[in-house]
Amino acid sequence: MSTSTFTETLTINRLSSSPFSPASLRKRHRSTHREEAIKPYKLPSPSRGRRSAVTRNSITQATPHEAEEVKPVVTPFSAAGSPSDQLNNFLGQEAGCNIPAAATCNKVLRFITQRNRKIYSAAFRDITEEVYNRISCIIETLPQKPRLAYNRDTLKLTVDMPSSVHEAVMKVLSPGMEHVDAFLRSLLSGTWLDSDSHTNLTIKAEGFECIPDLAHIITALSDPPLKAILVVCEVALSQPRASILQKFRDIIEAYPGIVMLFMIDIAQVQYQAPKTLSAAWKTLRLEEKARSEPSFLSIRTGERSLNQPMSIVVEEHSWCALSSVYVKVWVRGDHPINVDTQDPALVASGDLFPTKTIDDVTVMIEKGLSLMRNRYADLALHACPNIDLTALRTTHIPSPFSWDHMLSKLALASMTLAHERYVNWYDVVPKGRCSADKTLSTNEGPWMYTRSRTGATRGSHATLGRGRLLRRHRG
Repeated sequence: MSTSTFTETLTINRLSSSPFSPASLRKRHRSTHREEAIKPYKLPSPSRGRRSAVTRNSITQATPHEAEEVKPVVTPFSAAGSPSDQLNNFLGQEAGCNIPAAATCNKVLRFITQRNRKIYSAAFRDITEEVYNRISCIIETLPQKPRLAYNRDTLKLTVDMPSSVHEAVMKVLSPGMEHVDAFLRSLLSGTWLDSDSHTNLTIKAEGFECIPDLAHIITALSDPPLKAILVVCEVALSQPRASILQKFRDIIEAYPGIVMLFMIDIAQVQYQAPKTLSAAWKTLRLEEKARSEPSFLSIRTGERSLNQPMSIVVEEHSWCALSSVYVKVWVRGDHPINVDTQDPALVASGDLFPTKTIDDVTVMIEKGLSLMRNRYADLALHACPNIDLTALRTTHIPSPFSWDHMLSKLALASMTLAHERYVNWYDVVPKGRCSADKTLSTNEGPWMYTRSRTGATRGSHATLGRGRLLRRHRG
């Protein structure tokens, strides 16, 4: 089969850094109580940037948008402002975007800026491309950037928030893929290929764009260069499995030459902040300051382990409890991957936790790595028709992933996530001794928070002072 059979379109944008860093914002607001000028935000031209047509025969890096300069109109943050006014002020003051937020934009941004987070993934419908572009602009300024997947045909936006549990898995997958890549390229004489395992790229296709958790891309160093995406990995924390599968369908439709899809689906017991008058509420809120992670974990009760995730219970309250880790792998056959197939020659699944039935998955991963090896050979031959590929084509590629290492990473990440939830709860819970009827419920969490880690709760008034939102509780 010729190399061209496997060639598809790939357009990739690299996430850019923002000049509005948290440190610079805090420094600016500490210097004076007056509102200072904000660097103008460059609004993408309708004919350029995200609205540009995407070809199906190229792969390109993002370039800065050409735009008109728009002077932001900075107004004082009014305590009597509506939630929409408060959010628009946040966009101007903190995110540097003088763009009025639509109601649908508000919903998405409220989810992104939640503090006492219970859900790490959400889908939003009827999101126009204009609103999507606004959200994409805003998240560039946030310290924790969510991953977006947007379908222009269905107007559906999926938002996946980062977490320590998600990052723990990626710290096993990403180095593993890099190890395989280095090994395969070492079997080639000369430098005929370039490859990367990307974790922060926006992949665009007609009517669809997303940021996969991991995308392994290879380039034949020919003139012109020939690029292809070979492997895509997704890690989900308490995310509907149907949403992951739909994302895979969209990706495969755009890039049918992908040889392996990898999904790790992590489920957890839904987190709830301590209820009023519970043991944790009575004890932990009276402490003068939030405990450090070692101090917090030292008083946990129940079974402990560094080899697999356990429920993290402190003061009779569960702060984090992973319930299962499910792994599924698809490989390409004679046709593009079908995520709905039940063919045991093309798909395998198993549990990593609490039970371990992962052997079939390991076999399927090694099959996918063999297909990946063959694509390396095809592209190397495209770059150098006389290259000797004997060593590459005959080498077995074992799975580079240590499942025990992944479980250990998840155990540590569970502890980190538990402590993060405790700190977020401690920051907003009323302190000191007071009766239950004079306290505010902390289970719902704040309406919005800024990078200064303070928030305005729903139903409370808020003012802007030195770059942060200050709560003024009623009553």
